[in-house]
Parts: sequence; structure tokens; C-alpha cells
Amino acid sequence: MRRLLISIALLAGGANLACAADIVIVSAAAVKAPLDAAQAIAPAATGDRILSSFGTAGVVRDKITAGEPADIVVLPPARLDELVQQGLVAQQSRVGLGVVRLGVAVRSGTAKPAIATEADIRATLLAAPSIGLADPASGATTGLYFAKLLKQMGLDETLKPHIRLFPDGTAAMEALARGEVAIAAGQISEIKPVAGTDLVGPLPDALQLLTTYSAGVVARSQKPDAARAMIAFLTSSRMAPAFAAAGFDPPAPAAASAPKLPTRESDYVAHDFRFQSGETLPAMTLHYTTLGTPKTDAGGHVTNAVLALHGTTGTGRNFLAPSIAGVLFGPGQPLDAEKFFIILPDGIGRGGSSKPSDGLHARFPHYGYIDLVEAQHALVADGLHVDHLRLVLGTSMGGMHAWLWGERYPAMMDAIMPVASQPVAVTGRNFLWRDLIIQSIVTDPDWQNGEYQKQPTHFQTALPLFTIMTGSPRVLEAAGKTQQAAGAYFDKLIADARATVDANDYLYWFRAVSDYDPEPALDKIVARVFAVNFADDLLNPVQLGAMARVMPRVVNGRFVIVPEGPDTIGHQTLTQAKVWAPYLETLMKETPSSTSAAAP
Repeated sequence: MRRLLISIALLAGGANLACAADIVIVSAAAVKAPLDAAQAIAPAATGDRILSSFGTAGVVRDKITAGEPADIVVLPPARLDELVQQGLVAQQSRVGLGVVRLGVAVRSGTAKPAIATEADIRATLLAAPSIGLADPASGATTGLYFAKLLKQMGLDETLKPHIRLFPDGTAAMEALARGEVAIAAGQISEIKPVAGTDLVGPLPDALQLLTTYSAGVVARSQKPDAARAMIAFLTSSRMAPAFAAAGFDPPAPAAASAPKLPTRESDYVAHDFRFQSGETLPAMTLHYTTLGTPKTDAGGHVTNAVLALHGTTGTGRNFLAPSIAGVLFGPGQPLDAEKFFIILPDGIGRGGSSKPSDGLHARFPHYGYIDLVEAQHALVADGLHVDHLRLVLGTSMGGMHAWLWGERYPAMMDAIMPVASQPVAVTGRNFLWRDLIIQSIVTDPDWQNGEYQKQPTHFQTALPLFTIMTGSPRVLEAAGKTQQAAGAYFDKLIADARATVDANDYLYWFRAVSDYDPEPALDKIVARVFAVNFADDLLNPVQLGAMARVMPRVVNGRFVIVPEGPDTIGHQTLTQAKVWAPYLETLMKETPSSTSAAAP
């Protein structure tokens, strides 16, 4: 499998390193992992070398203020703006690199506590014998934030004897890996790179801090043009995999920055939920997030509900990423949260919803895509009392579910937008790679029929196949420009899998597609449909002509194949709403509400 990934790389060539410049970058420690990756590939990609040093945001600011030689500085925007105002960073040179969330970590192999809600966080902190945090006195962004947060929660004095402070978030995670503290919290980009730690997950939205990191050219740099070129490289598609692997979301486009959206998270419990297999679960938790406020007509029916469905390995939170939320949910945008009531469920087996890793392991009921849709319907209709949807939007697996929604509940929605999905059974290459993942799990000697006491590890060497299938050649080439770089990228993918993947959960995800075949019933769909696919998507190969073959059977349907371009990244183009939002805007404008003339 390692050879499979390495074989996608081309040897870097042509850069004249004899003329290379040394570009000195002084950066906040949260950006260390992607900058280390950049250091390895920049000479071949740009002809220049990177020399980097790291510290807390306060330390980095002080270094630049003190005159330490540097060409580029990387800091949160507020700190960078301070330097711009002092004339220490060039005006108009600031460029966003990525956005990172705060998360909670435990030592590898130890139980992961509940952190989905504020109550969970409170209970977890109070139960922890020791907690590792960055020292606010060092000027660390996370240290300052957690000091304020614990005070707001009324826990600062209670937890004081249990808190251990470290120079920065990375040092706290390294102490966690050594077993010096029981849990630690910090930026996800400081958790993921540290071997021996497991990311439990991000803090709930109510407690979350999103930190953007931006790069700027230091005013006294003797190489300003080379510095600007290096920043362009850091923000190019070549570096996108390194930032994503470190836990960064892409920065929102300047013209469509993510709005500050109030969200609400909750759970709906479906009692005696019956699966297509005949199995039942006495109490199935369905976790969800909502944006906006439901609006009702004279009869009390909600008129502005939108259901957005995530992909195979995601949760409803995927839609809150700046590259999606910043394009869809802001004022005047296609799904303006001031106008629409947006429902973001976590599918069965994922996020805060019931899943095998909660305790049943392989005794968890076997579910398929129809079960996932039926659970979503139970949440919407019974849990939220919504009997009509303005739109069902889905990406990847969520797009597949959108097709099923249109068939199983044809009168319940006005419009459907499936993104990066096709209404045909999963066969051929798309089935083969999924089955390879399945077989790698069930044949792993440590899987033990799903009753393992610690995570199996053999199957994880197959998981980079997911990245290969859902990425684009251009992105993968950038990540593996040389065989050495490809090998390092492979190792990083494995490390990420070990930090986040449960074998049974993953197995159930990929087996679930077995009952998906909407093609025979497409003529049942009456809602207006606008399907969007991408020409460079390996999972939905346009060469097979599936969309042109089946779409004539969708009475009010049409589709578009977005050509490969600078903004497409294979199947993962679904994460870049700027590519497909114009089609969504068209669909919403063309689709009248069937519930109320006053609806959005």
C-alpha cells in the first residue's frame, strides 16, 4: 500500500538551488506542522529554502518588535495587525493560511471522555486528575483563552490544583504523551502532530475558539519579493494537504469570510428504532446542530427548513467550515441563516450520534443508507416537528441520501441539491476500493470480530487509499513531489488515522453503502433537482456517463459537470462551496415554496 501512494509522486526537477534564497519565517507554534512540510518541499517547488523558528504568539510578536531578522511572520490577524500598525509588517501583505479549532486530547490508548456539550466538558475537566494547558503568561493564544474560559465557567479555582502549565500547546501535548498529565487541551494543529496523543475531538461550538493564522512580509526583509512568492506557495493547492493534515480548515475567501453564526446543538432519542435488517436499538441518539430560527405559517407548519447532509467520514459540523459556512450562510448568501432554519444532523455511526464505538462494538445493529435516511427523517419530523423542507442539500454520501429522500418522501421538499454523488448503485472501481478497506479491517488479526480491547493497527495502512480516491492528482502530486515527500505524507496519513479512526465505526461506514441503488425509483422524485458533480472526481467518474443516462428520468431534474480547474480538488471539491454555490443560488431562486408564499 505504501508503494501505491508513493507511485503517485513525480520526482521534483529543475529548481536551481544554487541561486536559492533563505526565507526566514518566524511563526506561532500552532503552524509548525504545515511549515515543517513546506520546508521539505519548498526548494523543489519555489527554488528557495525555508528557515523557520516557532514560539507562542506573544513570543513571536516580541521577536519581530525586537528586530530579530525575518522575512515572513505568521500570527493570528490581531497580533499581525499590531505589527502592521507599528510599521514592522508591510501593509497589504497579510494573507490567511488557515483556521484551526481548539480540541481535547488524551494519551494514546486511553479512554476518550465525552466532550460533545458544555456539560460534558465540565464533567470531564472535573473528573481529570491533571490537565495540561499552555501558560497564559507566555502569551499563548490558547493559554489566554482557557484562562478566561475556565473563569467564565466558574471552574478556575476548583481546577487550579489540577492544572499544569507549559510554555506552549505543543509542550503540553508532549507532556501528555509522556503520561505527565491525564488530558490536555489546545489547538488541534498542536495535538495531531504529537505521537502518543489521541485527539478526542473539537470543543463544542459554545466554547469554541476559531483562530485564523495569517502570514505577512516583515517590513525590514531584504527579500520582500521572494517572501511574497513564498507566501503564495504556502497558500497554494500544493500546501493544502499539509494544512488539512495538521487540522486546519482553509481560510474563507476575503469576499466571503465566515459569518459569526449562532448555533445550537442537541440530541434527539429515537426509541425502539428498527433497522432494515430487522434489528432494533432501544434508544438511538441522533445528534444535530441547527442554525437560524424556524418560521411558521398560520397553520403552525415550518416554512423555512433546510436539511444539509454530510459525507461518509464527516459530521454535521462539516458545513460550519469557513469554506462552506462563509459562502452559504451569511447575509445575502444562498442559505442566509437569518432567513432559513438549517438542520445539520450527525448520521448514525458518526459524531454525537449512536455508533459501534459507544460500547456495542460489532453487536451494534447493521445499518445501510436507507436506515440513515429513516433516522434523519425521524429527527426532522418527530424530533423537530418539521413536515416540509425548502431544500435537501447533501455532499458525497449526503448527496446519495438526498436522492433517497426525494424518492422516499417525494412531497416533503421543494428542492434537492446532491453534490458529488450519482443516483446509481456503487459498483466497479468505487466498490472495489471500498471493499479493500472493508477487507483490510475484517482480516486484521487484531480486529477479533470487532471485540478488540485496543484499536487494530494493521488495517490502518490501507486508509490512505481514501485520500487517494477523494483527492485530485494535482493535490497529491504537491503532497508527494518526491518519493521522500510522498513517504512522509503517507506516514502522516497513517498517524492521523491512528488518532481518529475506530475500526468498527469505519467498517460500518463503508458497509452501509450496500443497499444504495436509487436508480429504479428516480421517477418518484417530484422536487426540483440540480445535481452537481466534478470532472476530476474519481468516485463519480464522468467517463461512464451515468448522469446523462439517468437524469432524463428525473422529471424536474438537471445536472452540471464542473470542469477541472484551479479551484477543483477532485471529490473534495465538495468542501469548496465557492465552486458550487452559484448553482445552489440558481436552484433556490427558481424553486418556489410549496408551503407558504411568504417563505424565503
